[in-house]
Amino acid sequence: MPTLRTAFVKIGWLIPWLISGSVLAQQRLIWEAYGHIGGLTSRQREPQVDTKAVWGTELTVSRQTTGKQFWQRAHGFPEMGLTLRWRNLGNTSMYGSDVALVPFLAFSLWRSRVATLQLKHGTGLAYFTRQYDVAANPNNQLISTRLNAVSLLNLGLLVHATSQLDLKVGVELNHASNGNLRQPNSGLNTITAYAGLRYVPGQWVEVLRESVLRRRHNWRGYACTAFGIFQSADSSRLAVLPQLEGGILFEHDVRFRASAGLEIGYHPDDVYQLGVKVGEEVLFGHLAIRYQLGAYLNRPVEGSRIYEKVGIAWYPFRLRNNIPDRLNFGTALKAHGLRAAFIEVSAGYVF
Repeated sequence: MPTLRTAFVKIGWLIPWLISGSVLAQQRLIWEAYGHIGGLTSRQREPQVDTKAVWGTELTVSRQTTGKQFWQRAHGFPEMGLTLRWRNLGNTSMYGSDVALVPFLAFSLWRSRVATLQLKHGTGLAYFTRQYDVAANPNNQLISTRLNAVSLLNLGLLVHATSQLDLKVGVELNHASNGNLRQPNSGLNTITAYAGLRYVPGQWVEVLRESVLRRRHNWRGYACTAFGIFQSADSSRLAVLPQLEGGILFEHDVRFRASAGLEIGYHPDDVYQLGVKVGEEVLFGHLAIRYQLGAYLNRPVEGSRIYEKVGIAWYPFRLRNNIPDRLNFGTALKAHGLRAAFIEVSAGYVF
């Protein structure tokens, strides 16, 4: 579940990185082309809508990290890239089609001489040709803005046909939303199968292969203040929900750390909400990707006590022992049952 700010930031720094790596360092780019087919997994409350298959194409460009930064070696030299995708969303009059530009990281989960199992995750921007309109398109309850943040999770198997050409098949989950900045916004979720070709011209640049001690145990504490921004259901204005939270972190690996804590939020309707949550952070140098699952201890929203958060945080200070800590700034998306609740901006401190 992405945010628009996160998507803009990722696209902004990844394009110069790809250009500098291919032009200045003469590192070869990896080119991929795929076809997708699948369906919508979103469910509208009303009315029932007929949809056909979701199908589309994508073109991807990427390059392998070289290990010059510690996090690249710790994560096994992942690939970083950019994918451009077009899709027909199964009901052209209601949902139309979308065009997305998504930066991503691709991790090799398993390798052999004949095949590689790869996991890809990315967050970017998508433009939709159809959106909710009270007069012209009132039944589209999924998307209410042209521009939306989009997130993908992709599992694929590469079969090495030649030294430069791979065949790839896999499955992809995709979510698009405006973060509840405008309603209605149930979000558009899809699952697709895909197949295509991957071309790797020439040889890889030399990468740093020194070993990395990944296992590391350390306890920390954290405190954070945050503000949730959303459109109120009974008003066209944006509402702000201030929050305070704190808890503990356990670094069980140089790549990951677990979290547990409490948070309290003050709702615009003069209601205090108390929640408890657990999560996992994936560490990439000065950045941390956060996945959290929480439960309200009082006043559940829309009958649901469970909520989810997905976000990113930036740690500006110099890394100590290659681990991000101290002051950090973040953004996240909070959801109830995978339905966006609000976009969150935060500032915190890891002790």
